[in-house]
Amino acid sequence: IFNHVSKNITTLELEVKHQYNLYLKEFIKVCISDGKLCQKEKKLIKQLMKRANITNFDVDYMIKKERQLQYQAAKIAALKSRKTDNHSS
Repeated sequence: IFNHVSKNITTLELEVKHQYNLYLKEFIKVCISDGKLCQKEKKLIKQLMKRANITNFDVDYMIKKERQLQYQAAKIAALKSRKTDNHSS
């Protein structure tokens, strides 16, 4: 019985951590969408990372990765816009 309960608790803890991780990723995406990360946003991110037991290194990586993704999306959108403008001229 102890092993079963222990396994279920571990599974639940992993599920909760995964949910916090997903929420944190989405929160970071929204926070940096304006190109900045203000003090209030940083404070909330730190609170979430503590609850999810995520390190500063992991959060910094998440922020860096999201900035790269947003930059790539903007770059692709700009290229598509430029192609559309060239064809309509």
